[in-house]
Amino acid sequence: MSRGPASPPKGRSALVLGGLFTLAGIGIVVAMTLAPEGLEVPYWVGVAAASAFSFAGLSVIAQALGFDRIGRWLALGVIAGLATPGLWILLDPAEKHCTASVGAMGGGSSSGTGDFVCRAVFGFGGALTLSVGVVALLALLRRSRRQKTGTAPRHR
Repeated sequence: MSRGPASPPKGRSALVLGGLFTLAGIGIVVAMTLAPEGLEVPYWVGVAAASAFSFAGLSVIAQALGFDRIGRWLALGVIAGLATPGLWILLDPAEKHCTASVGAMGGGSSSGTGDFVCRAVFGFGGALTLSVGVVALLALLRRSRRQKTGTAPRHR
């Protein structure tokens, strides 16, 4: 018997899960700060990517505490953090090289790809993620405007 889509965690479990994600993001930034020589991207790109974890955790915590509106706005930080690496690969003038792996049933192969393929794949992902963020931002702005004016949403 199907129970439908999974519901988000509630109460204490949401606070614990949100706290773990928030701390994971902070821990990644601390690790990057203490050992920046291991980074293969600019520091700011790493911080933006790591911030996705913290924004996700803070969003879950806010919603668990009943601050749904704040939780939704914090989710935009998740989207921005996820879009940043792909957009950086797309737009940074330095030549990029990626490794592509294909595997199935325990076997597989891996090879280097050139600048164009690297930028195309990661750039497409970053641009797609950014477009999701723009749609989410517009929806949040529309929702905020309706709540301020007290108008009900139109159903079509």
